[in-house]
Formats: sequence, structure tokens, C-alpha cells
Amino acid sequence: MSPELKTDQNVRLSENQSGIEIIEKPIKQPIPIKNRMSHFALTHIKPTEERSLIGIARKTGVRSVLVSAIANSFGIEPTHGVNSQSIDPSQVIYPLMTLELVREEIKWIQAFSKLDPFVSRNQIANFMGKTKDWVKTEVEKLEINPADTILKNGTTKYPRIIVRTLRDVILSTPLDDGWYILEDIESITKRNPDWIKDRISELGFIGEPRQSTKTGRIYKYYSPQQVDAIINISDHSVKAGDWLTLNSLSLQVPKSWEWIEKRLIDNYASVREAREDDHGVVRAYYPPYVLQELLQQAEVVANYPEAGDYLTIVKIAKQVGHDFDWVINRLDFVSAKPETRMAGNKRESVHYPSSVVDELLSLDSNILLRNQPENEGWLTAKSIQVLLNKDKKWVKKRLAFYIDQSKPIKLHHVERTHFPPNVVEALRLEAEKSKLLSSDL
Repeated sequence: MSPELKTDQNVRLSENQSGIEIIEKPIKQPIPIKNRMSHFALTHIKPTEERSLIGIARKTGVRSVLVSAIANSFGIEPTHGVNSQSIDPSQVIYPLMTLELVREEIKWIQAFSKLDPFVSRNQIANFMGKTKDWVKTEVEKLEINPADTILKNGTTKYPRIIVRTLRDVILSTPLDDGWYILEDIESITKRNPDWIKDRISELGFIGEPRQSTKTGRIYKYYSPQQVDAIINISDHSVKAGDWLTLNSLSLQVPKSWEWIEKRLIDNYASVREAREDDHGVVRAYYPPYVLQELLQQAEVVANYPEAGDYLTIVKIAKQVGHDFDWVINRLDFVSAKPETRMAGNKRESVHYPSSVVDELLSLDSNILLRNQPENEGWLTAKSIQVLLNKDKKWVKKRLAFYIDQSKPIKLHHVERTHFPPNVVEALRLEAEKSKLLSSDL
């Protein structure tokens, strides 16, 4: 006798020379009929009028006992011709659609019987009309004992009975039942697929495999509640109007992309909004007044003098042979005053006259300890601005939250407001973090 042929969890058949015969037919909870009808694409067809057991057997070309076994495995009960005393096959009548369901099952059994006793993943994929990746994933879930497989020409082959198991996986997949695929959401919202995918990602929605009642195929579906949330966003999306993106600003402000981006991060992050362009794409936008302010700032920058022999903090550190912090902590003890000038790369930055080098080198090596050691590491707003390479507005806005931690310190007969090391470190971390935000613009 050839290998066992399992048509369902509820009926077992075997093949022999005379065809297919029943071995046993235990009654268990069947897969829902509506799932089978969907899988066989029978949902929207008109059923035939043939309902008798004998007629169904004749039209499918199998014995009536096999028709009864398959119907029983599906949970289909006769409507007439069965009583507690006896069963008269000629009088047994089944509900409409029984013929169509049994016929499709017989076709599947016959196709299944032609498979080799052991099959590869590729063979399974071709037979079931699924992708190789799907088969790989589902086969791995079955955790098949390697002893039950064979290796042929370097390819692992599995007992063909797992094809039946995988089919049950498909048949057991829930129907769509009012759920929506991506194309449905497109039709409802009139949005392009990328817009919908972005909203799904933002909302953290994960689609669920379900079976289409129209085609019987399995797609990724989204629940009515999830689709309502997407529709709500679609209906209330704010149009860009005269607001501007970073790219739009870069086309109108005569400065580099980096120059504009830095000021947007430092000064305008709080007014940035996600808005929608004419194509339904959501981007980061800035209000119109930002353009005017950037143009004004660019005009001011254009009037900055060239660096000439003035030095940046980095260059000063190189010339005095010390690190950046060493220089920063001693700049309050020199008479040289900082100025904003244009560097060789056409970027403005804080510079000091070259005389600052000699002043720093001539300072007492213990000046920090001698001049109020308890204040070491405390910096003025200006020093913090130079240290972090941020503009005055950015530093002033953030120091406002730490004003209660500041204190006046008198140096060179001048009293200035200073901030403690922990505040300096907090702003330094925020400045570092703000650099990462540019990727979100």
C-alpha cells in the first residue's frame, strides 16, 4: 500500500490500485466551511442544484462512501435520508455547495497523490503556490524530527504529509471579515501607498495575515480600528501652504545647507511642524517668518570681517600647546576680546586677536587655583557659547532654565554671571544630541 494520504485532521485516506479508500474517519472540530469556500474561491459562485449523495458521487467520479467521508470531515451533515436505524445512500441529501466543496477536495487529493513520497521546499512551494520563504518559515515552525527527513543530492526532503499540514495552516487562517488590505486603504483615503505605509509605521500598526473571501489568497490586513486611525490622520492633515522645508530655505537663503540647518536646529526646532505637500508627502516645515530671519542673519554675516591674523579657539590651543578646555578656562584672564569673523571656509566663528597667545602663555600657571579655586570650571554665557560653538540665542534660551544655579564672579574688577560645571556639561550633552536631529529634517 502506498503512503497514507491525509485530507484533513478529521479523515484519513490511503491510496491503492483501485483509487482512494477510507481508513478511518474520527469526528473532530473541522475547519470552518467559510474558510474552505474562500480558499476554493467558491464564495461568489452560484451553487449547482445537485445535492444527493449518489449524484455528487457520480459527478465527482468517486464512490459515495468517499463523498460521505469528506463531507463528514468538513462538518457537513445531510439534511435528509439519515435516521437512527439505517442510512440509505440513495435518499441522502446534502446542503447546497457540498458538491463544489467535495469536488475541489477530490482535485486536491488527486494532485497530492502524484507528489513524491518525500518533497523539497521548492517542490512544496510550487505545489502550494507559495513563496520559498513562506515555506521555509512554516516548515521550521513544524520542528520536524531530522530522522523523518532524507537527504538527496544535498537537498533536504520532507515526508509529503507536511504538505497537508501546511494546507491546514492556510485553511485555518482567519478570513478578512471586514478587515482591509493596503489597496483598500488607498481607495478609501485617496492616498499613495508610501503615505499610508509611513502612517502605519508611525502608528506602530502590524498587519495580520488573513484570507481574502474573494480570492482565497492570504494577504496582510489591518483592522477597522487601525484603518479609522489612518483615515482620521488623512482627514486632518495640515497642508504646507506657504511654510517652507529646509530644502526650500536653502534655495532662498544665500548660505550653505549646513549653515541653515544648524540655525534651524538651534533656534527653530520648537516651531517645526509635520505638514503635507501637494503630493501627500509629509515633511518637516517651518513658518514663513523663519525665512525672513535667516535672510537677516545671512546679511549680518556677510558684513563680518575676514579672519585675517585672528585665531579661533582651536588654533589658539594648537599654538599654546594645550587642549581646548585649558584655553577656555583662561580666556577670562586675558585682555584680548573675542570677535565674530569669517574663517577661510566662509563660516563665521569666534576669533581672538593673535596677541592672545602671548597673554595666555604669560599667565601664572596657578592662576585658576589662586583666583578663587572654588570657581574653577564655572563659565560665563559667552565662554559657554564659544565652548559649544553655538550662537548667543541658543545658549541664552537654555541658560534661562539654570539661572537659579548661577552666581556672580568678579574677575579683573568686572563682575560677570557664571554657571557651574554641571550646567556646562548639560548644555554640552544637549548640543551633541542636537547634531543627531539633523537626520530627522
